[in-house]
Amino acid sequence: MTSRSILELIDRAHTESWKELDLSEQELTEVPPEIGRLTQLERLDLHSNQVTEIPAVITQLTNLKRLVLHSNQITVIPDAITQLTNLINLDLRDNQITVIPDTIAQLTDLRLLTLRDNQITEIPVEIAQLTNLTALDFS
Repeated sequence: MTSRSILELIDRAHTESWKELDLSEQELTEVPPEIGRLTQLERLDLHSNQVTEIPAVITQLTNLKRLVLHSNQITVIPDAITQLTNLINLDLRDNQITVIPDTIAQLTDLRLLTLRDNQITEIPVEIAQLTNLTALDFS
């Protein structure tokens, strides 16, 4: 899919108030900033791209429940991700992440956190504050 067709898809998703958007396996190196217009999204799938960072524009997706970013090149989980207060499932496996920010404890609705196949050497004690968490995958 070309960048133009991706932008057209995002525009269509905005116009039609899509709840889900799958842009996986598109060889994206960054998340298109236009994605911030999709405030109605509940599920965003960007797995198997070459995304290197989670951009601040993601925080505009306040209805997001599931964020799938596995199999990218992400190195940092930004503190801003805590603004996604409705997030239930966060999948960041198979990236280059080395540190889990303690602010992740602010995602109080989080039920599934998948971080396996990264370079994480320490799990912050604040993870214990995620009382709704039913699955935590660091294997």
